Amino acid sequence: MPDAAAAEIKAYRQMFIDHFRASLDAGAVDDTEEKAEYLLGSLWGILSQIRLTQDTRAAAPIANMVAQTIRSWAQA
Repeated sequence: MPDAAAAEIKAYRQMFIDHFRASLDAGAVDDTEEKAEYLLGSLWGILSQIRLTQDTRAAAPIANMVAQTIRSWAQA
């Protein structure tokens, strides 16, 4: 992969991590770096499912589990 493309991908990834971490910090959630990485992986998994199936409903099980996980963080 050309260096410019790799740098763009890295910056795109970091943008999501930064936004997720800021949201988690605002909610007073612990371990924001690790949880931001989890959210990014979940997002990419959801987007992959949608792209593969061409159906947004295919991502529902993953999205439901992510929502449940986030709710558990808020309760901790």
